[in-house]
Amino acid sequence: MSRARENADGARLDAPLASPAFTGTPTGITAAHLEAGVLPSDVTGGSGLTALSASNLSAGTVPDARFPATLPAIDGGDLTGVGLIMVNKQSATFYTTTNSEQTFDFTNVPDGATAALCTVYIGSDSDHIDWHIGRATDTGSSWSSGSTDPGWSDGWGDILHTWPGNVGGYSWWQGSMIIPVDSLGRFKARPAGASNLGNRIRFTLIGYFA
Repeated sequence: MSRARENADGARLDAPLASPAFTGTPTGITAAHLEAGVLPSDVTGGSGLTALSASNLSAGTVPDARFPATLPAIDGGDLTGVGLIMVNKQSATFYTTTNSEQTFDFTNVPDGATAALCTVYIGSDSDHIDWHIGRATDTGSSWSSGSTDPGWSDGWGDILHTWPGNVGGYSWWQGSMIIPVDSLGRFKARPAGASNLGNRIRFTLIGYFA
């Protein structure tokens, strides 16, 4: 059995109010006043939220300030799964009758690459020719006759490639070569041990290592 009630103004209430709701802009409400649960879907903003777990994110885009659109490239030491990157082939040749040096700067090898993969063609009008190849080269006789040490010096380059000799004046395919490059993606080549003769080399870029 229910009773009728009167409020302070004497109004008679026969039943509780159904679905009471606030209107206007309430003030003084803090998180401490909210019971556990889920905020309504039309609540937006969230600028005052702290310690929000990423597991609570179901949609939207993380701002660049929190997760940059482009990852910073420091040294790539922590990257995994990055190996040979194939590119469109590019070729460059070098012919000289002296011990001069040539720089090879393929546009398909970007700055920051560590090495280039090339096929190599070599020829010479000499009985043999040694090529010093790498980030830096120097001249020098690459062989020391009568010694157990062939005489190679690391200062001459990263790679020594020896052409065995003139075979009918032809150039011959020498296979593939991984060549270290400098910070701008370049490498150099220099013939050593023979001069005043026609020495030629051709590199065809296949890919590079990041």
